Amino acid sequence: MGWVALSVDGSFSCQDGRASIGMVLRRKNGSMIFAVYRYIFHCNDALEVEIHAIMQGMALAIKQSDMSIIVQSDSTNALATIEGDTLCRSAYGHLAA
Repeated sequence: MGWVALSVDGSFSCQDGRASIGMVLRRKNGSMIFAVYRYIFHCNDALEVEIHAIMQGMALAIKQSDMSIIVQSDSTNALATIEGDTLCRSAYGHLAA
């Protein structure tokens, strides 16, 4: 009780920089609150896409629920960027901040 799970993922094409993200917010019992996908016109790499997925997913989750949010992602680099100082001085440090 008292939490929701946000699952995010991103897809990136290194040929032309196109990317898309998907986000699903679920209650503890597994029922869905929302499922969203978005097209991103240009990204530099897969890490940037995954960070955008977390950021945009969190923005939507905060609007939809006042419960604690557990973020689930298959990108350990993106999660580390958001959680701590691992890549603070990287090109994506401003996104993590």
